[in-house]
Amino acid sequence: MSSAPRQPREPGETADPADAGDPPAPVAVAKPAATVVLARDAADGMEIVLVERHGKLRFMGGMHVFPGGSLHAGDTSLELRALTRRGECVRDWPAGHQETSGLGLAIAALRETFEEVGLWLGASPPAEEARAVRTRLLAGEDFAQLLRDAGWLLEPSRLHPMSRWITPRSEPIRFDTRFYAALAPHDQAASHDAGETVSVIWRSPQAAIADARAGRIRLSPPTYLTLHELEEIRSADALLAYCASHTPPLIEPILQVKDGVRTVLYPGDPEHPVRERMLGGPTRVVF
Repeated sequence: MSSAPRQPREPGETADPADAGDPPAPVAVAKPAATVVLARDAADGMEIVLVERHGKLRFMGGMHVFPGGSLHAGDTSLELRALTRRGECVRDWPAGHQETSGLGLAIAALRETFEEVGLWLGASPPAEEARAVRTRLLAGEDFAQLLRDAGWLLEPSRLHPMSRWITPRSEPIRFDTRFYAALAPHDQAASHDAGETVSVIWRSPQAAIADARAGRIRLSPPTYLTLHELEEIRSADALLAYCASHTPPLIEPILQVKDGVRTVLYPGDPEHPVRERMLGGPTRVVF
């Protein structure tokens, strides 16, 4: 039942998806996206929220991931910029990450967090008001207008750049995703959206990895590797300190296929062109 990543016995070779002599298949454009690692302190250490994606979704259907999604056109609008708390600015991404980063992706991260798990990363509104605004947002109403009606302001400084992941070039659906870390509001309750997501769980990084290895949940590869990176972090504040102390890595996995076995290689693997290891945990996962 489990498709949790495991170490392969022998390295594979990259399979050419086209027959010899055929032109190479076009590479799908990686869409800008954002995701948020939401942390809170629990009795036995730090917990992270994970959402289970609906099994019928084309991309990572049935897997547990951090809340997030694609950049929408409105996320970069002047209307939403005007609704950002004055003086609030997300810590900038370093050189090499600037192509589509900045306020628009931070706004996408805040919006997707509210949509998918119902957590507003700002001044906590009354629970009934938050439910009403979220219901209207999920129904497709304009985000900027909802914020104006509710008198809410965006607070992107609550987001802390963590890493950047780009889907392998061979995949038909690709994303260029900025991973942020944030403190989960202590006075709000997480809940799934009953659409793209079907459940919400809180787990320590260690427990989530154990659940995946036992087949109780399925973790997407970026989620699995990120949780490995967080295994030694014991508190939510320590997570933010970790983000502030290191340069967010750019991670471009490579997909290999041999004899029907799919292997994803990460920087630091002997067969990945980037030899520098960037995250804890395994340097490859096998499906």
